[in-house]
Amino acid sequence: MLANDSAPDSTVILALEQTAGKGQRGNVWESRTNQGLYCSIIFKPSDLPASSQFLFNKAVAVAVASFLEDRLGKEVRIKWPNDILVDGKKIAGLLIENTLRGDRISAIISGIGINLNQNSFPESFDTQPTSMKMESGSDFDPATEVRELYRYVFNEYQQFLMKEEERINASYHHFLYGLNSPHSFIREGAVFTAELLEVRNDGSAVLLYNGMPMIIHHPLVRFFGVGKSG
Repeated sequence: MLANDSAPDSTVILALEQTAGKGQRGNVWESRTNQGLYCSIIFKPSDLPASSQFLFNKAVAVAVASFLEDRLGKEVRIKWPNDILVDGKKIAGLLIENTLRGDRISAIISGIGINLNQNSFPESFDTQPTSMKMESGSDFDPATEVRELYRYVFNEYQQFLMKEEERINASYHHFLYGLNSPHSFIREGAVFTAELLEVRNDGSAVLLYNGMPMIIHHPLVRFFGVGKSG
């Protein structure tokens, strides 16, 4: 749709099933019919610098976290960089892709996957998964939920276009998992403990390690043991 310019700004594409969905770092995301909310939203901001990419990522993460917190009535957290957690369990993920023309963004595809109606998951995930049904006991209709989700995303998009950077960052850090508390991280197979101080607008994170700030980048450094006992 982008290639033939047939998608207006804020177009929503909803899939009821995915057989070759895309996850981070080339992972394949398989999704059964009506078990989740799998959508992409196409945005076409005008004259947006490429340096704004991760701030937009933050805005979408805030929108998804706010939507889930309101729908479930439970505390929701954003795990840097793109996972959404409920009680330490992954309920949603984001994949933001940008089309660049020089140093400007011409289009953004915001891929959002939310677990809706799953009752169980395989044991092989790094972070224990959950679903809206497992958290609430209710079934959810993907078409209904995507309309409600869109309201939240579009509101944050407007804040982004109005350059409400301070507000977006404040909201993002409000939801941020592990902020200002010790957690385990892994780097090149070695596990260490540090405190997450902030996530910067270039997508890097700042840790407090041995009393000193340290800038890290995902996936070279990532959280370790999230959602697992011990």
